[in-house]
Amino acid sequence: MIDEDEQNRNRLTNTAGAGPSPAEKKHSPIFKVWRVIYPLFIFLGIQFVAAIGIALYYTVTVILPEMSQGFDIAALTKQMTDWVTGQTLLIALICNLTILPLFAFLYFRQMKGKRRPALSSFKVADYLLVAVLAIFANLTVSYIITGFDIVKYFPDYQLIMEGIQGPIILQIISVGIVAPIAEEFLMRGVVLNRLLGYVRVLPALFIQAALFGILHLNLLQGMYAGVLALLRGYIYLKYGSLLMTILFHITMNTLSIVIPESFAEGVNPFVILIVSAVLTAGTIMLINRRKGSVMFISDMKLENVPHKE
Repeated sequence: MIDEDEQNRNRLTNTAGAGPSPAEKKHSPIFKVWRVIYPLFIFLGIQFVAAIGIALYYTVTVILPEMSQGFDIAALTKQMTDWVTGQTLLIALICNLTILPLFAFLYFRQMKGKRRPALSSFKVADYLLVAVLAIFANLTVSYIITGFDIVKYFPDYQLIMEGIQGPIILQIISVGIVAPIAEEFLMRGVVLNRLLGYVRVLPALFIQAALFGILHLNLLQGMYAGVLALLRGYIYLKYGSLLMTILFHITMNTLSIVIPESFAEGVNPFVILIVSAVLTAGTIMLINRRKGSVMFISDMKLENVPHKE
């Protein structure tokens, strides 16, 4: 006999592709597209302004005084470029701390009056499974890149990775904690929720992943980020909570920082790839079978689950 939780989950899953509500269909296509993508332009714009500001600071304090002494302009320009690249962590931290309140405001405003699952509806096993999925999924994607030596086809990717090197504490704060929170409010909190109001669940899931990949402005990093964004979108659809996607994102980014690249030195990367891929699939199956979890549906309503008004 099917229990009540199972019936509720089946009903929610069956209605997950219901599509946008009549009120949301009234918006023009141009308005819908703009409403989904303008937060991304804000994100990129703040990054650009921060980079320009830091470059101007270096120009005024270092470049101009040295130019007056007859230094080569080309050499000074390269010096400035290298210095700004070395400030990537600081620029990212400034940008994410700037945009976080804005995107948090947009998220809570658009969720006002909509039913959300209460934190009490999640069990310790849910948190553990999401964290474990982040670990295995990150290993799988990383060792696809390592095993097939894909980096050699994208030399600019290595330059980006070198740019985010720095003091370990700054890496953890900037890349491991602040960036995941800001990006989850942006991508799952704002962008995915808006997409769910306009299109069915599956297209929304893939569109938000593609947009997150494009946001990185690098082909390899974008593909890497896009694949993992699919999983974070799934986690959000499964639990209806940004807390779970933030947990996934923080776990993934922090472990990438603290675990040295040499931790599996001497082990065939394809062995790690196969094992992590199998464990990723197994963890997804366990998450999908969790009772008491909820499935967000496209009109953003939750039925018969613990909720907050």
